[in-house]
Formats: sequence, C-alpha cells, structure tokens
Amino acid sequence: MSKLFHFKSTVVPDWIDYNGHMRDSSYSLAFSLAVDAFEWSWSSLSWTVMGFQFPALQRRPFRN
Repeated sequence: MSKLFHFKSTVVPDWIDYNGHMRDSSYSLAFSLAVDAFEWSWSSLSWTVMGFQFPALQRRPFRN
C-alpha cells in the first residue's frame, strides 16, 4: 500500500450526551462510517481480483 488511508468526519451534536461526551453507540456509528469509506476506497476490480476480502466485525452486548 503506497498511500495511508485517512478518514475525516464531524461529530454530529446528536452524538453527544448531556455531559458533553460522545455516546457509545456513536463510536460504533463513526467506526462503521470509516469502514464504509475504507471499503469504498479499495473497491476496485484489481483489489477483488487479488483475492483480498474485508473482515466483518460484530458487536454484541456484554452479559454477565
């Protein structure tokens, strides 16, 4: 990879709680948006032909 991937976004006011902190679900959304942008940047035919795939992550709630 010759170029470092860089994603930039703005925090939406709805993502902030009453303490001024970013909500947990908003971190997941921001990460998801970055992954979508990354996949879009590498979705060329040559990338697919080389046999590379993107891993899928699943977030599950913590249970005791």
